Amino acid sequence: MLNQIIRYFNQNKKKIIIGVAVIAFLIILLTIINSAIKQNRQKENKDPNDYAVTDLEKPNESIISDVNLSEETAKINSEIIKSFVEACNNKNYEQAYNLLSTECKEVEYSTLQDFQNDYIKHIMENSVSYQLELWNVYDGYITYRVTFYEGNLLQNGGIPPEENYVDYITLLQEENKIKLNINKFVKREEINKSAKDRDIEIIINARNVYMDYEIYNITFKNYSEKSILINDGQDSNNIFITDQNGNQYISYINEIPLASLGLKPGFQKLLNVKFAKAYNTYREVRYITFQNIILDSELYNSNPNDVERLNFRIPI
Repeated sequence: MLNQIIRYFNQNKKKIIIGVAVIAFLIILLTIINSAIKQNRQKENKDPNDYAVTDLEKPNESIISDVNLSEETAKINSEIIKSFVEACNNKNYEQAYNLLSTECKEVEYSTLQDFQNDYIKHIMENSVSYQLELWNVYDGYITYRVTFYEGNLLQNGGIPPEENYVDYITLLQEENKIKLNINKFVKREEINKSAKDRDIEIIINARNVYMDYEIYNITFKNYSEKSILINDGQDSNNIFITDQNGNQYISYINEIPLASLGLKPGFQKLLNVKFAKAYNTYREVRYITFQNIILDSELYNSNPNDVERLNFRIPI
């Protein structure tokens, strides 16, 4: 019997192999088809709310902080954001611009034209819909994560398209009115702290807080008789901020042209220095440090190893 089977296999080897291959192919094909049908049914039966936030219209539970808003406050805030988006969609740009805070206009968009060129054209040139998430509530500033989608989200069954733009919009009180900070700009804080050493004075005027970084507005004054170099621009670790736990956040000093880091005797200079600190409310900046201030830029150019350097650590 075994010999007959072996003889049959040897005589029909090619046919048997082809048959097995065909059967295997059909099994794989049926598996793929069944899987595709199953996924399609799951997609058709998916609840549109699975894509939405807890409350599309007026979220009141903060994702980051433990603070929740009252239903009335949540409704008022959502209406303000809704008014802003509708004004942009209807091309009433001046109306939308008037909803921005004074500090947002001063820091981001000093004119209506700037607002149209730098915000509208990048985000809302076409009509958009949006979803809201209450992100953070702290010290009178209420920040929402706003995801913008082109077109009408409700007409798509609540299912957001793949392409979107995420902004963080912060609400604040200004002269008894609610105003908006947009484009991930959270707030401006006045600091006005200074230090002076060896005829060099550094004044920390203010900082602009964004979701991804902070920008410090700093005045440097040179009372000496020599040109100085605030930094050689080669090491971002030479200028940094430190929080209450000792964590350090480096500067983006490399973004400032080297020519702008020089300061002649008797002159002062205003610089905006960016630091790699994301917005959060549990890490407070306590110090800003400047290392490697070069007290004689001419000597540095000829002999960098012999030049005298100065360090500052300023409480803020």
